[in-house]
Amino acid sequence: MEYYLHLIYSLFMFIIGTLFGSFFTLAIYRIPRKQDIVKTRSYCPTCKHKLGFFDCFPILSYVSTIGRCRYCKKSISIRYPLIEFASGMAFLITYLIFGFSWQFFAVVIMFVYIMLGVGIDVMRYKMTDEEKEELKKSN
Repeated sequence: MEYYLHLIYSLFMFIIGTLFGSFFTLAIYRIPRKQDIVKTRSYCPTCKHKLGFFDCFPILSYVSTIGRCRYCKKSISIRYPLIEFASGMAFLITYLIFGFSWQFFAVVIMFVYIMLGVGIDVMRYKMTDEEKEELKKSN
């Protein structure tokens, strides 16, 4: 019985990690562009179509649409499902090492800050000149 409970907790931690990863992909894209990360629904960066509920889970959406936007059929960057999967694995591995303890929460908080910090810096570097000019005009 204890084995099954541990298995359920492990699966739960992976799912929670992927949900955080889904939010990370949104925040990493929007924060450098000074866009809202709380109220505005997720959208395709190419066609700007608002995503449906199931489209907001990059791993599932990426696999079901074979890496293309459901609406405009343009390729979706592999970074979305990779970040979500990496976050799920980080949460799972941290749980397997520390269980539910203060160390688990400390490592997860550090992971969140590192993931967002590195991701936002990389995204700032990858922004096009047009996006940078648009940001300068809006300020």
